[in-house]
Amino acid sequence: MTRQRSASPNATAATTRRIEGRRPLAAAAGAALLLGLAACGGEDASGSGTSGSGASGDGAENTAGTSAESPLAIGDSVEVWGWDVTVTAVELDATESIMAETGMLAQEPDPGHQFAKVTYEGTYQGDEADNSFYSDLVIAFWIDGVEYDDCGANVPAGLYIGGSVDQGDTVSSAFCAQIPADRTGEVFVNVKDWQPTGQTGFFFAAE
Repeated sequence: MTRQRSASPNATAATTRRIEGRRPLAAAAGAALLLGLAACGGEDASGSGTSGSGASGDGAENTAGTSAESPLAIGDSVEVWGWDVTVTAVELDATESIMAETGMLAQEPDPGHQFAKVTYEGTYQGDEADNSFYSDLVIAFWIDGVEYDDCGANVPAGLYIGGSVDQGDTVSSAFCAQIPADRTGEVFVNVKDWQPTGQTGFFFAAE
């Protein structure tokens, strides 16, 4: 049976910085200094505005892949839990190959469903000695706001179940799940870390 999880809305957590209060005298001195700079000309103020726009631009660039409206492409990379993760291939109708790879324990997909498969790789950039490419990441197919991550007893070829790796090492793995065969929505591969925090992770366009 397909296990479907309703996705939580995409949200961005705001970060609040505490700024220490300053003595009235220091505040007055700062105000006088600003007035003096303003009297000298507007180039400094314009320069500050440019810097602000640059920071905003960087922030916008970093939102790529954080929603199904702006997905990453197959071959793109994103950092998740210390891993630089790249989705390398997606096969949306992989039923025959998944069952052949599983062998005698293979299970048929539910009626009206087919098995899909994704292969991906990761280069570890973190510093945790007990890292695990198998359990640090959570992979799923995402269609119309629903996650599909149930492949039954089937095991795709290439599934990585090895241990920890050294910083800079690259490993690859595979994932499968059954998805509706007759679907109207776009299919995405969703990648996030193992923490159950209601995160939506990163989206890769699968077709």
